[in-house]
Amino acid sequence: MGKTKAHSSRYKLKDGKFAKSVTTVINSNLGWNKNVLIGWARKQALMGNDPTLVLNEAASIGTLTHYLVECEIKKETPDTDDYTKSQIEKATNGYNGFLDWQKAYKPKYIGIELRLLDEKNGIGGTADMFAELDGALCIGDLKTSKFLYDEHLIQLGCYAHMYESIQPKAKVKSGFVLRVDKENGSFTHHHISRKQLDWGWGVFQCLMELEDLKKKK
Repeated sequence: MGKTKAHSSRYKLKDGKFAKSVTTVINSNLGWNKNVLIGWARKQALMGNDPTLVLNEAASIGTLTHYLVECEIKKETPDTDDYTKSQIEKATNGYNGFLDWQKAYKPKYIGIELRLLDEKNGIGGTADMFAELDGALCIGDLKTSKFLYDEHLIQLGCYAHMYESIQPKAKVKSGFVLRVDKENGSFTHHHISRKQLDWGWGVFQCLMELEDLKKKK
């Protein structure tokens, strides 16, 4: 999977209409980290860097890291022809962090890159992974960014709700954000409680209301 073979971000409902993307709803209605991003962009500009190019490079490394992890879990051979040597090296560092996490936590994978569709709410999204840790069902998100933001909790909370609506007998006990370092290959496992997942779903519902209100102005 190269840059031109990314997963589709469009989700079609049974009535033929396209569902709203979970990430799009979050990104277009929540500005809690706006000042952080503005400060980061200003810092990059002062350093002589183009913030857009820096973000695009980071996104490519993140996409490749996810792909390497997906291939590892599915026991497939990755195709990295679309990526530069530097991107491959950094993504491999992140991948090695994942391997160390996998060895330490011994997950039993239930679903990888799982496309979810909520017909009732008209939303769709793709969860990085569902896995059992110590026998408990958890939703996981893989990140190559340096920080954990509230948006991550909202996204995971929404996906947990969507999964349970599709699988009524399933109960997601908790979540986690697995941050892998693309520079040194280390990993950090951030535990997300069920209470935090429910909080995230509550926030997302508010964002959906805001999304609808914008159309009625």
